[in-house]
Parts: sequence; C-alpha cells; structure tokens
Amino acid sequence: MVRKLIWIFAGLTLSLQFAIAYVLRDLGEGAAIQIIKFQTTLDPNYFKSVLESWGPQGVQIFLRHYYFDFFYPIAYSGLLTVSIFIIFPRSRKLFIIPIVAGIFDIVENIAHISLIHNEKLLDTSVFYLGAISAILKWLLIILSLALIIFGVIRKAKRPATIS
Repeated sequence: MVRKLIWIFAGLTLSLQFAIAYVLRDLGEGAAIQIIKFQTTLDPNYFKSVLESWGPQGVQIFLRHYYFDFFYPIAYSGLLTVSIFIIFPRSRKLFIIPIVAGIFDIVENIAHISLIHNEKLLDTSVFYLGAISAILKWLLIILSLALIIFGVIRKAKRPATIS
C-alpha cells in the first residue's frame, strides 16, 4: 500500500507541477528563478517591483497559478513523507519535516495573495510571514530531499542479505 501511495503522490506532484508551469509560461523566460526570489525576499520593495514588472496582466497570470498551488503542497509533502517513511520506517520524527514544509507553503500562499490584493500590507507582518514561510518551506524541502538521497545512498552501500 505504501509503495502505491508513492506513485499516487508522484503522479499528483508531477501533474500539478506541469499545470503550474503551464499557467506561468506567459511570465516569460527566467520566471521560475524570479518567482523563487519573489517568494523569499525580505525586501518589500523588491516584492512590489516584481509585481510592477509583471504588470496587471502578469499579476493575473501569477494569481491563476494558485488554483493549483494550494493542492501542490499536499502532493509534494505526501510524496516526500512517504519516501522518508520507506527509507526510514522507524524514524517517525522525520516524517513531520515535509508536512511542515507543506504547511509553510500554504501560509506563504495565503500571505502572498493577501499582499497582491492589498499592497498596504507590504509594510506589515503579513509580508514577513509570507517571506519567512517561503524560506522555511524551501529549507525543509531541501532537508527532506537530502534525507532521501542520504537514505538511498546508505541503503545502496549495505551488503545484500541472503534470505
């Protein structure tokens, strides 16, 4: 059952990633890096300048990606959690890492939508809540991936057991 879950979450993650990329394609080349910087900036002026550079049409394109981006954290945190479970079945505390990343992603999404709809919030804690949530999300995703890579390498180095 657990191995079926990994395929389900992998399929959902890939499908949602393609949907998000398709929606955001009109923001132009280099948009992916710009979006990561936009999400993680601690400078409200940079956040505002990105929105201005996209213009009203670009901002609407960006807002449309949230239709998929609210489901994306569920998919990728499920995939990472199940992967960690398979590799480290006895380390229950590790399972929480990708789940918390997904929660931070949802908090980031809510904060950023609020900021886009009300620029007056740029000078408030809502801006910093969104930015810090995004930074923590990325750190926890990287930590989850590092754990998975470490676990796979560790298992590959173990001598095979004879059954």
